[in-house]
Amino acid sequence: MTQRSYQALRYKGRHIFWKNNAIAEQNLGFWNSLFEKKPFAVLAGAPLSVFKNKPTSIDRSHINTRIIEVREFRNRINHNEPVCFVDGKKDFSYALDMHRKIMELLEWIDDDIPQSLAAIDKVMIVIEKHS
Repeated sequence: MTQRSYQALRYKGRHIFWKNNAIAEQNLGFWNSLFEKKPFAVLAGAPLSVFKNKPTSIDRSHINTRIIEVREFRNRINHNEPVCFVDGKKDFSYALDMHRKIMELLEWIDDDIPQSLAAIDKVMIVIEKHS
């Protein structure tokens, strides 16, 4: 757990630290660093165990690339950069592809996650409304 994550948990009034609290508080940069070659080797590949449902063909570099893509997508949104326009025209292909990749990544962690998010995941509804 990073010092920043520890402070965030304390700020939220959580005094009991469960492994799920610590993992949930990590940012995408932290996860990206776990899947870089050297840290991954030092940890003897242990970070892959988080993705227990991943296809056998998916390796460290694939997951790292996916995490980087998600982080870049999140950053574009946070910086108010367009994610649904190409050459000034509506184009939801990038947003739809990233939604698919995020849901797939979550499913590799736990196949119940996408179903659990269904009630609050409004991406498809919003895209259909604006198409």
